[in-house]
Amino acid sequence: MALALLMVVLLSVGGIALLRLALDARLQAVRIAAAISARAAADAGVTKAIFDMNKSLIDESWSFNDIASQVEAVLPHTNASYSYTIDELAHNYEFRIASTGQSGHIRRVVSTTLVREPGLFEYAVFALGYAHPKHPKPPRRLPERPKPPKKGGKLHVMRYNIDGYNSDPKQSYTGNLQIRTNCSHKKAIKLQGELVVHGDVVVGPGAKPERVVDLKGGASIGGDIYTAADALVLPQVIVPSNLLNQKAKKYKYQPNVPLSGKIKLSELKISDVQEITGNCEIYVAGDVEVEKGGQLIIGKNSSVTLYVGGKLDVKNDSEGITNLTGDPTKLIIYGTDSCSHVKIEQNGEPFYGAVYAPFAKVEMKDGSDLYGAFVGWDVKLKNKTTEISTFYYDEALRMMEVPWSHQGTRFRVMGWHEE
Repeated sequence: MALALLMVVLLSVGGIALLRLALDARLQAVRIAAAISARAAADAGVTKAIFDMNKSLIDESWSFNDIASQVEAVLPHTNASYSYTIDELAHNYEFRIASTGQSGHIRRVVSTTLVREPGLFEYAVFALGYAHPKHPKPPRRLPERPKPPKKGGKLHVMRYNIDGYNSDPKQSYTGNLQIRTNCSHKKAIKLQGELVVHGDVVVGPGAKPERVVDLKGGASIGGDIYTAADALVLPQVIVPSNLLNQKAKKYKYQPNVPLSGKIKLSELKISDVQEITGNCEIYVAGDVEVEKGGQLIIGKNSSVTLYVGGKLDVKNDSEGITNLTGDPTKLIIYGTDSCSHVKIEQNGEPFYGAVYAPFAKVEMKDGSDLYGAFVGWDVKLKNKTTEISTFYYDEALRMMEVPWSHQGTRFRVMGWHEE
């Protein structure tokens, strides 16, 4: 009898232990399932936030103020929910999403950093061109766009170190300086002279970097050389309607009378000293030339946005372009789709400005330092002296807001982590 009673006790203890183990396993499974569900909800919150931000760009109505935070949205077919907040780290450029997923008492927080790209001046120097592994074809373009120059994508820098700085101390910048071509053909990027690129060099998709990048005369690259995953498509230049719809005037030089306001000209040929004051926007349907003895001056506390429909030629025997603000963001030159050539020659005068002409051959020649950024079908930066000068990429340009630059842009995830 005693033995039977002992067996009953032992079996009861064993049964209770097994029940306890089963209960613990079930509770652990519930906790793991809840954690997985909470993490999935947090990831869903990040995905939803990025979707809303990109949709706003597509709808041409982008404004950070219009992007609302989400509170306890239910993840479909689950008992989980997510909430997220979006913080602006750099104006209109860099953002942080913090998404919290909740399932029961379990919470998971996922954070991610986004940047808006491609900006007009995402790269210090960018030669658009197009990749051509075997049979080159031009990129798709709108019907009204002219046929682009053959091949393109050449990026030639001679005796200019390439470095970065920021003309706007209020802006932050977290990426590396980069120069890039879309092309994969041999020696598309030529760096010549004892220059140093203090950043990365990016070549076209499918390219072999050692075949594309040609270093001569002691040139070196301080960062990495790598191949882009995809060809970069740039936004089309759109002349603002308040300029485009004006009746084009014929430019006539008037001594001591500066250009100001919003102006549309049939052509602009400067053979004297022409000053620009105030915040000026100019659309020139034809050619822009700074001729012998001519000089274009951007006054202090002024700025100019110049849209060029034809060619821009600042001649060697001119006095060039003088930006008295010393701020590259105060001189922006846009070449429309019909602009085929942008050539600027300075004679020892530092150049402060940015050129964005996706279908033009862009040539910058000077004997002094350059400040800004350059984008073209082909780009050539040449120091006319035998010395080494420096081209300083202005990082503030990367975050510059342009009304029509939403085209083709998106938000790219720079990094994420679970808190």
